[in-house]
Amino acid sequence: MSSLHSIQGRDVRGLRWAGAAQETPVDATPRYDSVVIRRAGFCGLVAAGRLARSGSLRDAVTVVGPRVEESRRLVGGCTLRARSLEWIAAAMGREREEIESRLLDPGLPPASTHRQHAALLSGEAESGLRIVQRTCFMDASKARRGRRGGTPLAFGVRNSRLLALLEELARENGVRFVEAGGAAADLRAIAGEKALLVNAAPGPIEGLEVAAPPRRPRQFVAAVQVPFRAERLDARGVVEADESFVCWLPDAVGLQMGVFYPFQDPLSPSADFYGIVYRVVDASRAADRAAVFERLSATLLAVGELLGLQAVDRRETRGEAMVPVSPWSRAPASQPGVLELSRLCGAGSPIITGDGMTRSAIGGVVAAESVLLGRDAAADVHAALAGYRRLNRELHLLLSTLSLPARWLLRSAPDLTLWRQSRSYHRDMWAGAA
Repeated sequence: MSSLHSIQGRDVRGLRWAGAAQETPVDATPRYDSVVIRRAGFCGLVAAGRLARSGSLRDAVTVVGPRVEESRRLVGGCTLRARSLEWIAAAMGREREEIESRLLDPGLPPASTHRQHAALLSGEAESGLRIVQRTCFMDASKARRGRRGGTPLAFGVRNSRLLALLEELARENGVRFVEAGGAAADLRAIAGEKALLVNAAPGPIEGLEVAAPPRRPRQFVAAVQVPFRAERLDARGVVEADESFVCWLPDAVGLQMGVFYPFQDPLSPSADFYGIVYRVVDASRAADRAAVFERLSATLLAVGELLGLQAVDRRETRGEAMVPVSPWSRAPASQPGVLELSRLCGAGSPIITGDGMTRSAIGGVVAAESVLLGRDAAADVHAALAGYRRLNRELHLLLSTLSLPARWLLRSAPDLTLWRQSRSYHRDMWAGAA
């Protein structure tokens, strides 16, 4: 059975509270008699699965909200860093191999990434794109000393498929699910006398006082994604079937960024890659959503053409989102007495670093362990994710404030520009510390 004992690496040693590498005993006695989680996404399901394994909270963890509905449409992130599997396994009390085998279909392409290439592009989506500069900035075979090379960096999986598995695992651990709206009245109807309320959804809980309203977002990340079929991948020769492609395309208003990963989905069995293109958008431009999405979609298909990829059933599978950028620093709790887990795990710029699932997995486990120890869970989660937020903010600056010098840097010194991002592999943030 996997636990925090079995996780190695800097993101475990870096937790600032004593005993973080030792799993909380199953008979630990927290200061709460029950935990009620509002509309659990990734972080909430991970936390629920871990809390339900505690003897003192057995049969006392409830998730309130709609059930996960699987759909072909790509909603939410699809880049699952392999590191995430270790944290999910630790939360659920399973082996990593079991999580991987239940998530991935052996009858489909493996969807694993072993090398990541980065490129600066030029041209127009309508007339064709070309590669100006490229580099391989992350290679799973080149692990640092003391680490086993060759472990995949990431897997491409549909978000709703992973959430469905997490819900299934949480149910097996004894988590109770109630399909209700998630307003304060719904949560209080379930909560015990000393219940902890956890908000695992964006936005405050309806019906509870908002002491510190979140500030109005000044920037958003706009994104469009779709699965692809590798019709001419070998003929184009840009990437191989187990490699990802990260690219930047300058335009009149800044930089668009795209990532393309090996992918599998039983609901779209012909797909073997997925691609997403995004950009940072100021609030003044966010209102013109249709124009922003149209531009991103054109770039997405053009990069796919460059790689030899053909979009799969775009009308049924295409996902688009305009997600606000939140502060990287720890903001005051907007609703005192509520553990705002989604807000803590998602602090910063969404989507751009492909670390959302990893942050949610770590945040869910750390929050659960902290609650069981009677500690300040919000402070512990914030501290545990500091390294991820730093890398996230650096890439956000390249896509926004520093987009003009970033063009020159990506052309003249791509390895230097991406050095800190590439070093995150050696800090166990991708393949893990196996």
